[in-house]
Amino acid sequence: MFLFNRCKHDDCQLYAADEEEYCLQHVDDPESCAARLITKIKSNNYLQDLNASSMIVEDEDFSNRIFKVCNFSESSFRNVDFSKSNIELSFFHYSYFEHCNFLGVDIKYAVFAGSTFKNCNFSESDIVHTNFLGVKAWDCSFDDSDLYYSNFTNADLHQVSFVDCNLKKTDFVGSTREEVSFKYSNYEEAHFQQDTPI
Repeated sequence: MFLFNRCKHDDCQLYAADEEEYCLQHVDDPESCAARLITKIKSNNYLQDLNASSMIVEDEDFSNRIFKVCNFSESSFRNVDFSKSNIELSFFHYSYFEHCNFLGVDIKYAVFAGSTFKNCNFSESDIVHTNFLGVKAWDCSFDDSDLYYSNFTNADLHQVSFVDCNLKKTDFVGSTREEVSFKYSNYEEAHFQQDTPI
């Protein structure tokens, strides 16, 4: 799927950072490389085939962007605004998000598996066929969102709100839920037990 090249460092299985021969962990100057990647994101509304895995991003505005087949795996995002962005076939697995805004995003076929979310807002969004497998989330809102066929299997959810959401075929099998609200949502069309809709 990716058009990325592998990092040229011996035994490294990561992809090389955008326009580099090495990944962010092995480039000569990781900070300047990360700064260049952030500038590229902020300077372009459409980003495709961008590899920016293992980035640390704080206090940035990535709103109203299109991310298509991009890789941000194992990255850290604090106070980052993704609102009104379109994210398709992109990878954020094993990443960390704190105080991030995803209001009004359109996300399709993305992977957030194994990630951690704290105080993040996904309200008023279309998030379909997206993988949240095994995520840990605290104080997050998905209110007024379409979560059709998204996967929260084995997720650890604390004070997460799914008010007035479309949960048709959304998978919560094996998830832990504390103070989670499904008010006004069609939770009866979601899956909470293996092969058994409630």
